[in-house]
Amino acid sequence: MKFFTTALAVFALVATTTNASPMLREGKSKTPASVVEADDDYTQQQVPTQQQSPTQQQSPSTKAGRGCHLTGAYKKGTDISKCSSIVVDSLTVPAGVTLDLSLAKTGATIEFVGTTTFGPQKWEGPLVRVSGSDLTVKGSGILDGQGSWYWKQGQSITRPLFFKLQNVIGSTVSGFTIKNMPFRTFSIVTSKHTTISGVTIDNRAGNGIAKNTDGFDLTKNDHVTITGNKIYNQDDCLAMQSSTNTIFSNNYCCGGHGISIGSLGGNAVD
Repeated sequence: MKFFTTALAVFALVATTTNASPMLREGKSKTPASVVEADDDYTQQQVPTQQQSPTQQQSPSTKAGRGCHLTGAYKKGTDISKCSSIVVDSLTVPAGVTLDLSLAKTGATIEFVGTTTFGPQKWEGPLVRVSGSDLTVKGSGILDGQGSWYWKQGQSITRPLFFKLQNVIGSTVSGFTIKNMPFRTFSIVTSKHTTISGVTIDNRAGNGIAKNTDGFDLTKNDHVTITGNKIYNQDDCLAMQSSTNTIFSNNYCCGGHGISIGSLGGNAVD
């Protein structure tokens, strides 16, 4: 465990235990594709007088206030901005593409179910991006970064950040599992009044070979609470720089370097 700080007033509550040494239910089409569809109570808008060719592919449509499912192969640019709820269900995200949930409606629910995988490629990521206000991000699902493809190539290659929470306000993140991280797990930036709890970060498969697999990296946040999570990694459990009013409590950290607070020449940390 290592601590670095230039701030004299550190008010983060740190009470962590450290150990040192399941997008759409099956439908008629089985073509793997990124789809946005509404739940059963919504019928897609169609022109009744126009007959659609059997071979014509209709673009998915959504309606404000309805739920959307993402499944199959994710397509870059999939619009989730009208969805009040988003289920990410066993999605396959291509290499070099971000699962972009940054345009979620205010008050939306994002749920991860099944196992979502991310194709490996040398790039900076992130693999997942979330922004918005009053969001509920939850689920019992697994996000698999296929880290073994990266680990064996060493630290010199460019590796993607996994999950970026940026400008997330008044929200909760809970329940799901992130495993096999190529690089750092959560980057939390300019977020406020948000709680992360009950999340499992599991990189035990990388023991002895994975590097730089931080659990939580915090920058320029205010009133972020991280509590009741399990982190198995090979680097910092928490690395915090210029954030204020941070609570880090009742987390289980195993295999990593513990907690780093601040940096040389950095901004204040409370």
